Amino acid sequence: MSGTDRKKQYKHKAHDAAALRSKRREAEGELRKEKREKLVNAKRARVDEAHQDLDDVTMEEVTKATSLFHKSSKTQHEKLTILKRAFAQGTVYIDHFMQTENAVDQLIGLLSGNDADVQLDAAWCVTNIATGTDDHAYAMAKVAGPYLVTFLSGSNHMLQDQCAWALGNIAGDGPKCRDLVIQQGALPPLVQLLQAPQPSLVQSAAFALSNMIRGDGANTKALVDLGAVPLLLKHITLQEDNQALVSEVCWVLTYLAVSGDHEKELVDGGFLETLATLLVAVSNTQEHNIQILTPALRCLGNVCSGPNEITQRICQNKELVPALGRFLHSDHHHVRKECLWALSNMTGDTSVCQSVLDHGLLAPIIALLGTSFDIKREAVYCLCNLAYQGPNFCQEMLKAGVVQGVVPLLKSTDIDVTHVSLSFVEMMLRLTDNAKKIFEEAGGMGALELLEYHSNEQLRAQTNDLLEKYFYTQPVDMHDNQ
Repeated sequence: MSGTDRKKQYKHKAHDAAALRSKRREAEGELRKEKREKLVNAKRARVDEAHQDLDDVTMEEVTKATSLFHKSSKTQHEKLTILKRAFAQGTVYIDHFMQTENAVDQLIGLLSGNDADVQLDAAWCVTNIATGTDDHAYAMAKVAGPYLVTFLSGSNHMLQDQCAWALGNIAGDGPKCRDLVIQQGALPPLVQLLQAPQPSLVQSAAFALSNMIRGDGANTKALVDLGAVPLLLKHITLQEDNQALVSEVCWVLTYLAVSGDHEKELVDGGFLETLATLLVAVSNTQEHNIQILTPALRCLGNVCSGPNEITQRICQNKELVPALGRFLHSDHHHVRKECLWALSNMTGDTSVCQSVLDHGLLAPIIALLGTSFDIKREAVYCLCNLAYQGPNFCQEMLKAGVVQGVVPLLKSTDIDVTHVSLSFVEMMLRLTDNAKKIFEEAGGMGALELLEYHSNEQLRAQTNDLLEKYFYTQPVDMHDNQ
């Protein structure tokens, strides 16, 4: 995760874990970005619902359509329909078309013509071609990009919608294609389309914009300078029929938030209040919309990785932390994980930690220590942040059975998780009277003895320090020093 200074969550020997946490956030950010770019904002072929029950297009049909679609205006729609269906089936059909002499030139001729229906079909073909390989997308960027950008400012909203979708697919291919269509002038008209009265057009524009500000070298400042933030925020209002639109807009805001460069514009524009309201609204629905939750929780974690003042402000919505508690019980693995990740950034603030206890989030966080490893990892970071708040917090966690949940993590093969777990154990031993006995009964000594000879020098030192202070010598009762 880039662009922000991480909060220092740990004290005493745990100060090393703070630096570890910062490093871990950056590594996690890169992994999350890779997965997100592959799974969430991937290029999207458009399939006509009216044709979904039809048999797949054959290569023979593609060959025939490619050779004839430019010859007779009466059959152009039929041929283009075959081609756009075929292009959605896979790259082999796109390859066949692209390798046919003059086929691309003829398609662009139809795109730039004066028949609105044919233009729409041609733009649809470009949209689906751009879902293919890097070469396919770049070819469309070069020959179709200028026309697509021009049509964004037209009066045919169906063509505008399709061109925005096509540009989103092209930009989604990677920095090379993204930068080319931006140079062609795509950003200003796309931002203007955020004000369109047609929700589907706003959704397509947001999809395109999200792909234009993601990845290495993305220029998020250009989007902010065009006044996109207030236009985006006005669409973050949950309704029954706008959830796909809200999801796309949230992804744009996620990319703006992750850079850390636009905190002032986002905060001044009411982003924090809007985001909190959205998350609360989603939590109160019968089925939590994961299409919205994924980017919204990512937004929350990103903005709360900065100064504590940001976390304090967004938590002025007193329903936010209880809402996060409901998400911890989600049936969806990645929602629980994203929620814990956001909480791990928020619990650098004492007031949030208190709210976590007050609203009963501690029990589900501890329970998640018994699930999959990636969930355990997020949970132990939250718990370490809570422990840093002092004896009262540690005592509450002790009563809730947290030590028994953390001990197995000392046997983790993940160095970072083991390090943070040791830091957590050290704080519990130092700040509570009963942790030592509970730790021993949970098999903690066996885990520590294995770590004494760990190949990682830092873990060995941390383990031996803990053993010397709390187990191999009689520790000084902290009450004796008062």
